[in-house]
Amino acid sequence: MAVMPPGGYFPLVLAAIPAWLLSGLVWLGALLFRDYRRSLWVLAPPLAALVTFALAALDVPMKAAFLVSEPALTKYVESVPGEKRWESTSDHVGLFTVGQVFRQDGMTELVMADSGGFLEECGFAYSPHGGAGLLDFSSVDRLTDRWYAVCLDYD
Repeated sequence: MAVMPPGGYFPLVLAAIPAWLLSGLVWLGALLFRDYRRSLWVLAPPLAALVTFALAALDVPMKAAFLVSEPALTKYVESVPGEKRWESTSDHVGLFTVGQVFRQDGMTELVMADSGGFLEECGFAYSPHGGAGLLDFSSVDRLTDRWYAVCLDYD
């Protein structure tokens, strides 16, 4: 889960759930050994899980990946022809894969491939004139002056 698009990466989340459950069961099994229970290593797996879940809950992986990718995303948005309103694509931009590009009223939305869930699309919105055109989204998180993490729920 090193690089997370807004809304999460659904296939990775589906794979991570059984992996976390299995690692928890292995840890519980290791507690049966007295020497392991007495060592400080017994605290490492729960602390690693706690840190991982805290970072994911605070969107730290997504925000860090965005900061690294922001120059490439800005260059990509500025290179999209102005007359195109919607385009389906599969471009790798920075650390993200753009699935669709929407342009409307001076705002450009980059929908990330495989982001969100069953009834959700998430991505980034580039609005050089502020967040006035962002009212259609279910959730909006400001990342910089011109960039927003956005999600649209279809339920």
